[in-house]
Amino acid sequence: MIDYKTKLFSDSEPIWWDKQVVEFNGSVFYSYSYIKYLELCNKNNLIKNLSYVIMDNKKTLSLVIIFVEKIHDQLQMSIGEYSIQSPLINNKIDIDKVNFVKGMIKNNINNICKKYQCILARFQVSSLNILTNSDIYQNFYYKWGFTDKILKNEWYSFQCKHSFIIDLKRKKEELRSSIRSSYKSCINKTEKNNIELHIINYKNLNLFEEYGRIHNKIKNNKRSSENLLFNLNLIKENKETIFLCMKNKNIIGATVILHFNNMAYYNSVFVNNNDNFLYPNHYLLWQAIMYFHSNNYNYFHIGDKIDENITNVPQQHINLSFFKSGWGGQEVSWQHAEKTYLI
Repeated sequence: MIDYKTKLFSDSEPIWWDKQVVEFNGSVFYSYSYIKYLELCNKNNLIKNLSYVIMDNKKTLSLVIIFVEKIHDQLQMSIGEYSIQSPLINNKIDIDKVNFVKGMIKNNINNICKKYQCILARFQVSSLNILTNSDIYQNFYYKWGFTDKILKNEWYSFQCKHSFIIDLKRKKEELRSSIRSSYKSCINKTEKNNIELHIINYKNLNLFEEYGRIHNKIKNNKRSSENLLFNLNLIKENKETIFLCMKNKNIIGATVILHFNNMAYYNSVFVNNNDNFLYPNHYLLWQAIMYFHSNNYNYFHIGDKIDENITNVPQQHINLSFFKSGWGGQEVSWQHAEKTYLI
């Protein structure tokens, strides 16, 4: 019998928490500061962060992310109506402990949903988890009565069952050759047009304020000063890097990459350019791939692939999936799971 105990996320020290994430092959989405960032972004939903740690004799067995939020006057287990990251489970413990931990997590999900009268629980197993620990995470929730049929199936992410992940351990020449030919042409044309690359990272915070100003000028999802400050702190912690394409001292494109534990994630982009001969998005993405390759990262999560079995998919989503398929990433399974509860 396992002599376990639990500790809340709110009682954990940031450095200690992040150390566990590294040991369990977790991505930036499990890092302490990113979880706090999720709290900020979703505070209008009266969010409760009930995340916790399962321990046994001071050994950490699992980090479990749990959020409860109010959506349309009803409570549900999700984050911004999106799926919550699956638990991180210690891959160095024996199978009996793994199964015990899984059973404990399952019971806690059901008990929390019952306590808060949640109408549903929505989780995911990311491609990065499956890539690094497939034995633990394959079909993780489906065995518990969850389904892959998500109610908000009009969202791009819920129309995808695979992600494209670039193996950065390959040689630069191999990475370049695996890019779609037309994209290489776009990159070459942009490089020849007197543009400048600027990188905002933990060593260089110049241009961050200008980035925030241009972002809020052209993007619909405006960022508050508090939100931008959180992004700045992620950069200072070396968990976010922003790549800028500039021409005539103006930002004509920006790409934001989240990263941690040798795994990078293509997070967001904006283009502020009317020149048909410039392709800042393609140029910056390639520069980001090279940046993390040179910094000895293992993986670059480029984006998700639309499930070909889904009908009536918006053309915009099809185009986005096509774009992300052109960078030489391997297809890795990505699992969303949802379960409804009777109140």
